[in-house]
Amino acid sequence: MSEELKKNLNKQSNRNWVRAALSLRYFKQGFETFVRNEVRGHHADILKRLQEEEGVLSLHCGECTSDNLLPQHSVQKKCIQKNRKHCFCSEQFCRRHCPNKVCSYLYDYIVKAHSNNDPLWTNTDPSKWLTDYWELGKCFLSTFGYADKQSAADTDATGLLSIAINDTYIQERMDTDIESLAKVKDTRNIILHSAALSLEDDVVIKYIDEMIQVLQDRKAFASDATAKDAIVHLNELKNVQCHISFEDELEVREETLKAIEDMTHEKRIICNIIKQINFFIDIK
Repeated sequence: MSEELKKNLNKQSNRNWVRAALSLRYFKQGFETFVRNEVRGHHADILKRLQEEEGVLSLHCGECTSDNLLPQHSVQKKCIQKNRKHCFCSEQFCRRHCPNKVCSYLYDYIVKAHSNNDPLWTNTDPSKWLTDYWELGKCFLSTFGYADKQSAADTDATGLLSIAINDTYIQERMDTDIESLAKVKDTRNIILHSAALSLEDDVVIKYIDEMIQVLQDRKAFASDATAKDAIVHLNELKNVQCHISFEDELEVREETLKAIEDMTHEKRIICNIIKQINFFIDIK
């Protein structure tokens, strides 16, 4: 390592940001297993309920997509999704109920399990809902940009927290309130955008304590060795004199750059959607 790089790493403002960024990595590692397991459990629970409550005989389909699926509730006069403009029932032209009598019901169960009854469907592929539990989990994400994420491991901390915040099945298996989860989610975004700013010691410790509080949830992580290991690392990072290798710094900076690039890509997607909407409005 060059003397210049060592000097840069040893600057307190730089060390504090690296400590904060590393804490996000450890939090994600500790939180990931729980979310993955609960999404898998929710998937199995919904499929079981479809058979018991709706009399679905076969849990097989691959014909339903975001373009052709019509929700089961479309037979009613009132939409069950909070924002009807987001619902597949708002534009019924070229749509039909699931020919295997399962995906339409599954759509409704997802809406009802969402904390705001308003899933974002952009990230998910309905043709995989029955066979891929993570594809169902992606219905509970709050923002665009996760369509290509195939697992909890591929999903960043913001995405994992969004799923936990929006999925009532997961909420029932935690003592931690939504506000605490949202606070860590906001903290992650603050840290990403503060790489060029100074972070005080007490601010970094505050962020880390918020993460530790979530991972200490006894109901969710009582027997989770990964979460306990993450807490150990997080407590080490609270020490301003903790060891931070140059390799660690490079890795978190690369991770941050990738996250910012993903966020920029997401903004482009949103802008393109808005342009398309305005184009059709102008036509009308």
